[in-house]
Amino acid sequence: ALFQKGCASGDGRGCFHVGTRSEEKGGWFQKSCDAGYRDGCLALGEVWERQGQLEKTRDLYQQVCDSKYANGCTALGHLYEDGLAVQKNPIRARELYGIGCQHGDPQGCSLLGDLEKEGVGAPRDPRKAATLYRKGCDGGSFDGCVSLGALIVGHEIPGDPAEGRALFTRACDAGHARGCSNLGVLHERAGENPQALARYAAGC
Repeated sequence: ALFQKGCASGDGRGCFHVGTRSEEKGGWFQKSCDAGYRDGCLALGEVWERQGQLEKTRDLYQQVCDSKYANGCTALGHLYEDGLAVQKNPIRARELYGIGCQHGDPQGCSLLGDLEKEGVGAPRDPRKAATLYRKGCDGGSFDGCVSLGALIVGHEIPGDPAEGRALFTRACDAGHARGCSNLGVLHERAGENPQALARYAAGC
């Protein structure tokens, strides 16, 4: 009720929080965005993207990125990486993820790490990927935690396998499905079947 009151008085953040709890997300996120709350704009873009309104999504992400909001640049980079409403361009995706990462979006760091790990748009560099994943993880991107853990457990970079396990646990305990699944694999390899099944169930 408090968020609805805030939204009614023009508070974009209030509209955003109502939207996250509503079945009619698009309308609330539109109000949030119209009120200048940029996370509301990004959430609206995600709704449009799922609906296949990719040109509108692209223009909105571009607008948010141009406003110097790091998360908007990361979102736009995703479109360039996948070629959605733009010509597929991994170099541009790298640039946009880099902007996001440098300016405070941990998910931008994690996604740029993925490109470094896979050698997309540049030679493959697991060590550089690990640095980016760690920055993303430290900033709260659990994708970064899981990906860093996978590099360590897979012996692609030097490191203690116990740290990899700890990274999976951190992500899983926060509700990250891939972290739970990866942790389940480690339990299964260790013959810890009850724990493995519990982690697999959490990741399902």
